[in-house]
Amino acid sequence: MKKPKPRKKMIGSGRYATGRIRSLESRLMDRQALERLVTAASLNDIRQLMNEAGYADGEIFDALAKERQSLYDLIYEISPDPEYLDLIRLEEDAHNVKVGLRKRLVAPDEPLDSYRHLYRETAVYHPGELDADLRADDLRRYPEWLRSAADAARQAYAETFDAARIDLAVDRVFAAYQKEAAAALDSPWLNRYLALVFDLKNTETLYRVRRREIGRSLYEMSLLPDGRMTREEWLALYDDEVSDIPAYLARGPYEKLAELVEYELENERQGNWSQAADLFVMEHLRETKRYLTGPEVPLGFMLARRQEMRSIRLIAAAVRSGLGLEKRRQLVRDSYLERG
Repeated sequence: MKKPKPRKKMIGSGRYATGRIRSLESRLMDRQALERLVTAASLNDIRQLMNEAGYADGEIFDALAKERQSLYDLIYEISPDPEYLDLIRLEEDAHNVKVGLRKRLVAPDEPLDSYRHLYRETAVYHPGELDADLRADDLRRYPEWLRSAADAARQAYAETFDAARIDLAVDRVFAAYQKEAAAALDSPWLNRYLALVFDLKNTETLYRVRRREIGRSLYEMSLLPDGRMTREEWLALYDDEVSDIPAYLARGPYEKLAELVEYELENERQGNWSQAADLFVMEHLRETKRYLTGPEVPLGFMLARRQEMRSIRLIAAAVRSGLGLEKRRQLVRDSYLERG
């Protein structure tokens, strides 16, 4: 997929981007709108809310796909620093690599049309071309991280014939690439964002591994790069008593999450990790509202809009399946417009 050309770097282009983003923030759903989303009686009610928030007309999931592409196009158009967006948008390509390799290694005879819908069309690299190149084992035209991820995934699958190892290998290599690339950019906010994401995912991994009594080797393979907590700390937590884990986490910046870990471990039930983690992420995204200019402004808005789209997608699916109101509340994310 060809990326739109970024705006030429010029004096004031950063301020122009900030002005555009500030005008668009009013279209984001506030808490009142999210409450209406949760309590929607029908898909038509959700469609009406989406119209009010500036989404395209049409079927809900088609409109979400169009908005995702439009969102990327907008950021490329107005941002003088598109490499910041690349670092996040390539997550779509990492997802597509996992899809393609699963089919290439596990079901090599399955035709593309039967799983094309699993690919994300909003990726940087065209999904159909990537699929063909993965099947041909020819990735010469792709960046080093993608080639390394594919090699690591193939090796992991060859050793175990466990398709889940494909995902773990790609996630690990891509996260390492993100961390290295972000370190080269002049944005402490972006580095803190990635550190937060890695720590939250590692916390979830630790909880699930201990709850299911999964072996240490798989735990080590699942850990993402260091965030504010190091790999050594995560490995030590695997050996600690389960009851000691929340207290250790509470010493750092994750006291609220530590409380959730403690509750879930005591009750031996699976909590809504995704929603809990996104609360931490949204608090970090709101920091960009205080920036006068800089790449963090469009990036924060883009990530917030993606969280909103995630809420819409989950609630629409819940309404379609007849899920009750209490369950729906566990699916919705917080608003970027609050606590700013």
